[in-house]
Amino acid sequence: MEACIDFILVPDSGLARRLRRHLATAQGRKNVLVGTCNELIEYALSAYLIPAPRCLDRATLSETLAQWDDAFWSESFAIAPEDTATAIASALHEILAASPPREALKAPSGKGLSPRAKRHLDDLFRLASALAPLLPEPLASIRALLDASRTRPLRHIRVHTDEGLMPLSPWQHALVDRLNQDAPVTTVQTFSQALRSMASPAETANQESALGILQRHLFSPSKAVCPVDGSIQFVGVRDCLQEAEVVAGMVQSLLAGDSALRPADIAVLIPDSFDYALALSNAFQVTGLPLSGLPLEIWRRDLGREALFHFLYAVQKPAPAMALAVLLASPLMPWSREHGGVLAQQVMGGEFRLCPLEGMDKSSINLLYLLGQVVEEPKALGGAISTFVNALRADESHQAHILLARETAARLHAALDGMRSIDWPQLRRLSLPSLLTEEDQPEFLLEGISVWREGKEPWRPARHTFVLGFSEGHYPTKPSRSPVFSADEWEAIRTRTHLAITTPSDRLGRDRARFKRQLQATSDSLTFLVPHLSYAGDSLNPSESLVFIQQFFPEGAKPILEVDIATDRSEIRHLAVAAPAEPLPPRPLVAKDLDFGRDLLALRKKADGTQKPESPSGLETLMVSSLAWLLRRLDAEPQGWAPERPDVLTLGSIAHRVFELLFPADTAIADAGTLEAQLDAALDDAISRHAPYMKRVQWRAERLNLATELKRAALAWQRVLTDLDASILGSEIWLEGQLDQTPIHGQADQILKLNGGGLLVVDYKRSSSSGRVARMQAGFDAQASLYRTMLATGGPKTTDAATQPLKLKASKKVGVLYFMLNDQTPLSDACFVDASHIPRWQTIQNDISSEAIKLIRQRLREVKAGQIRLNRTQDETFFSKTAGLTPYALENSPLIRLFMIEDRVEVTP
Repeated sequence: MEACIDFILVPDSGLARRLRRHLATAQGRKNVLVGTCNELIEYALSAYLIPAPRCLDRATLSETLAQWDDAFWSESFAIAPEDTATAIASALHEILAASPPREALKAPSGKGLSPRAKRHLDDLFRLASALAPLLPEPLASIRALLDASRTRPLRHIRVHTDEGLMPLSPWQHALVDRLNQDAPVTTVQTFSQALRSMASPAETANQESALGILQRHLFSPSKAVCPVDGSIQFVGVRDCLQEAEVVAGMVQSLLAGDSALRPADIAVLIPDSFDYALALSNAFQVTGLPLSGLPLEIWRRDLGREALFHFLYAVQKPAPAMALAVLLASPLMPWSREHGGVLAQQVMGGEFRLCPLEGMDKSSINLLYLLGQVVEEPKALGGAISTFVNALRADESHQAHILLARETAARLHAALDGMRSIDWPQLRRLSLPSLLTEEDQPEFLLEGISVWREGKEPWRPARHTFVLGFSEGHYPTKPSRSPVFSADEWEAIRTRTHLAITTPSDRLGRDRARFKRQLQATSDSLTFLVPHLSYAGDSLNPSESLVFIQQFFPEGAKPILEVDIATDRSEIRHLAVAAPAEPLPPRPLVAKDLDFGRDLLALRKKADGTQKPESPSGLETLMVSSLAWLLRRLDAEPQGWAPERPDVLTLGSIAHRVFELLFPADTAIADAGTLEAQLDAALDDAISRHAPYMKRVQWRAERLNLATELKRAALAWQRVLTDLDASILGSEIWLEGQLDQTPIHGQADQILKLNGGGLLVVDYKRSSSSGRVARMQAGFDAQASLYRTMLATGGPKTTDAATQPLKLKASKKVGVLYFMLNDQTPLSDACFVDASHIPRWQTIQNDISSEAIKLIRQRLREVKAGQIRLNRTQDETFFSKTAGLTPYALENSPLIRLFMIEDRVEVTP
């Protein structure tokens, strides 16, 4: 007799393991295999010497979907290509799997279908025809087996199935028929009987117990009433983490209370969820009890495609900062992780000039240069992609990612060959990264606690079973909703066409039957854990199956016992309760002023050993919060990443750059017409320098608003300069000097020389005048006054003095002028300036910086002595209301508020 393999077809690996054990125990036989449909296909291809056929992949499907602009998915695909392709792939597979495999592919008439369903069905059949002969897996492999010539295989395969346990699709039926026709006729009743016993297992619990009644009558009409005998219970818990801990304790209690009970007699049924698998693994690691059959899925980043995806953003200027930063920090880059982190943080800090770091090799420097280039032609982009992929480096653990990057690069090259101009969206779709999942093979231990999965048959029986995650959408699994067809449309397609569709109601019935078989694999007790919150903290309702179970409860019985309610807790069986103990409060935070016993100003030094100067903004931070100043000096502030946006600092930097270009030093003041003509170029330069992302089309409205605002401010400032009859001595000039022997420096926005004598130090502020006036009147405005101090104690820095040889010390009259861009108001403290004829000019008569300088000097003495004064709880109120300034420094780190000292007395400088 020719060699023949008996292949017993089962729905999943759980039942396959259980059936193998059953057959091996009942009657040993050779040439018998038990497996799933995918395993049958793989074995059949090998037996018939058929190579694995080419199947429909996601890239080919996406390319085809993108070519159609009249299909029902066109608009959705333009907005969300990946999600749309996933939905179409699922619906296409359902339709093809339900079609007769031996007939030519032809769309049914669709008579009786709704217009929406008919259009979707027609488009899917058009798509299948356009993709032909490509088919999705496993249909492509089944087609190859059906089309294979009837040559003698290496071994025949006789397939045994049971429709009650595993209903077959038309394609699966055709495959089984083909294999059985080729195989010699045999009669093996043992296999059929074994399959029938798996499809309709005998109830293992006492028929009169509550568990026995559920095993027989669940999901069936019955008037049976469950006795209160302890064979089932429902326990309400907080979430999956508490579920795992409660079950671990219950298992320990069970084993401690019954010396004859083995861990293998206990089973835990969990949802098909990474969260539950991880929570269960962590909880049982603490107990030391082994788990048998727990598959723990590992999530991995798709580093190869991710690198190419972000590279495409990097070379299409302006590059988004976060995309460039993620690329620079990728483990596949040729530089070290440390260098990648430094470069990424520089980009997120606004520094886009990718300068080589010390220790970088030539290939790393070349790649940095490539990332700074602008690529606008398909041919140039193809070369850049090749250079980039060849530059990637990785250790052994990441070699697979390099291969994936090269495969993706090949697809990008193929797409570029047919492009006259770069289609960036299409290239990004081809390189879109996805989460790579890798499932560790579960370890099956003879003496371990059995772990069953909701979506699989139980792989061995148990005496006590714990059902975790008994919440809405589980037991049975809630059927997924297709965006292509509704449940009613699926039903109508099956009714009105020849397609053998598996409808959502069919899946629901199969899932209920499997859940009932899971319950029937338990003999002694069943405990349902009902979580009230999801892993994300959302409220959950119990499983819909509780409605069917409750009909068997005695009247007035409380279905769910809560672990958080003391009276309920005493009724929960096997619950492990910790012994009462006095709670230990957390260690109190000690907030008191710090004394380091050393000069903190000397922490930052130049190469020659001298102290680095303080800036006006740094001194203002010191005035508001000494701790914030110290954290910034130590680079200990949080380094958060966030998407680019035109925040206050960015818009201020753009405005300063525009005014620097429009009002250069030693040049006659331009007239209004000239300024308007120069504004666009100046704004483009400023945006390129400080916020290149604003050049993208989505920021068009913000650019227009900013241009209008700066035009109004520039014309107003031009009128002020003309009315003052002033000349510009310096623009964005660096000054240096000393404040009480502490070196200080800063960049003054503008220095004006007045026709009647005297100088004005100008500072532009992109805000309104009201807040600044209150601050100046309170005497807490130090910034511009510090520039005046620099002029009195030093002057221009050496580098600026070389390019702008100013004799600024010659004037004894130096005033301070703020120009508020938002409302075009000049604010000055210089009473020697005759500005009565200038619109909106306001002169603050008192010393605008006396209180601020006094407090800064006090703080400088403290930090020089090594003392850091922590903020008091009243500081925020003092600075915002009394001093008239917003204490931004208090937000620099959460440590500042965490270690505030309670102080009910108002702070005084």
